[in-house]
Amino acid sequence: MYIGRSPHEAFFTPDGKEVWATVRGQDHVSVIDPVKMREIRRVPTADGPGMVLFHPGGRYAYVPSSFTPEVDVVDTRTYRVIARLPQASPFSPNLSVSRDGKEVWFTLKDSGKVQVMSGVPPFRVLTTLDTGPITNHVTLLDNANGRFAYVTVGEENVVKVYRRDGAPTPS
Repeated sequence: MYIGRSPHEAFFTPDGKEVWATVRGQDHVSVIDPVKMREIRRVPTADGPGMVLFHPGGRYAYVPSSFTPEVDVVDTRTYRVIARLPQASPFSPNLSVSRDGKEVWFTLKDSGKVQVMSGVPPFRVLTTLDTGPITNHVTLLDNANGRFAYVTVGEENVVKVYRRDGAPTPS
């Protein structure tokens, strides 16, 4: 099915009833009915949405941009952007949402940074970390040893680990 120019990432909503796909070459997220295999709506976003992930409870979708220095928060009940937060630079290829939904981490590949925002209202950027050139991906982990963020940094050929217990710090 055609959903627009340069579709990029597609993820199921937590309840499995919809697939949301970013359309990086345009300015929307395509919402797809996976049973009928058809697009059921488009959610307008900043130009070049890079990825979409959801709050674990399903209430919010987080959409950083690959072309515009903005991350959008979408209310999944109304399909409307309810918050627009500044990105430190325009190119965000990846994000991760904490298991409790309180944190959203997103990478900024073009500037070598990671930003951390609150995953619940009031939505705001909590911190910006200088992680290194070609910061690509981030994933979050909670275990018996604490809460961690793993960040891949392409130009340094490393994975950097940050503790998330309190203010993010290198581990």
